Amino acid sequence: MRFLSRVLLSLGAGLLGGCAVLSSQPPITPGQSVQLQPGEGIAALTMDTLDPVTQVLLAPTDGKGPTLDLPSMPAGRTLALFAAPTGVYCLKQFFYGRYRFFSKTLELGCFQVTAGHISYSGSIKPTAGRDPSTGEDTALIDQVYEPAVFLALLKQQYPQLLAAYPTAGPSTGNDAEAQNDVNREMATWLVESADHRSYEVFLRNNANWALTLTEFKLLECTNIKQPCGDQPTGVTIQPNTTIKFMVVEQADKQQAYQFRYQYNYDRVNMGNKP
Repeated sequence: MRFLSRVLLSLGAGLLGGCAVLSSQPPITPGQSVQLQPGEGIAALTMDTLDPVTQVLLAPTDGKGPTLDLPSMPAGRTLALFAAPTGVYCLKQFFYGRYRFFSKTLELGCFQVTAGHISYSGSIKPTAGRDPSTGEDTALIDQVYEPAVFLALLKQQYPQLLAAYPTAGPSTGNDAEAQNDVNREMATWLVESADHRSYEVFLRNNANWALTLTEFKLLECTNIKQPCGDQPTGVTIQPNTTIKFMVVEQADKQQAYQFRYQYNYDRVNMGNKP
């Protein structure tokens, strides 16, 4: 169970001039050979639009790395890759039809680029229209976790890079990680103890942006030590990170025990705050 994160931005009508930048990194051309340097990864920008977008610009939040500059992306689901220093990158601007999407504080579509990996931005889905409450032009941006879409585009357009570099995501080097559902933005699973008297509850952030747990509730509890109902939350799980959230223990060792749980979460703004 989850809520979709949205960012509301103002729009300026008419085509505006592009932004001047000190240094920029062009996209990787399909078929191009890439040799990453130490401290570099590949930023994978995925967009899903009804119309073409132009003058796409991503910028690092620390202000130290190059901007990632893309002249245009066609309508539909599209993917562009950039070799870039590690760090957090956010959409600075792009043009969509007659509208310019612009983020003054670098808080739009932010994602982490991991060294030696291909890091998925999420599917960026812009829409433009009028805010019914104000009657003014507005922009709504969805950053959606759709790994199957991303991997299909990556395999189709950049098979040599997919073969050369792993995607930033789960490691299956142990039994717990092997249970991870990579199709879920925040996944969860249980690991039973060897004596069958407790379960460890794991949470996994599969995305390249941080997530905060906003709800965790034990339900239908029978014979457990922990109190049923709401559990303490507020923990932030960093990108591509697994945590052991809690242990649920059997109360009376002579009696069967059971429980189930539900949880919810929200995105953490990894960009520069206003």
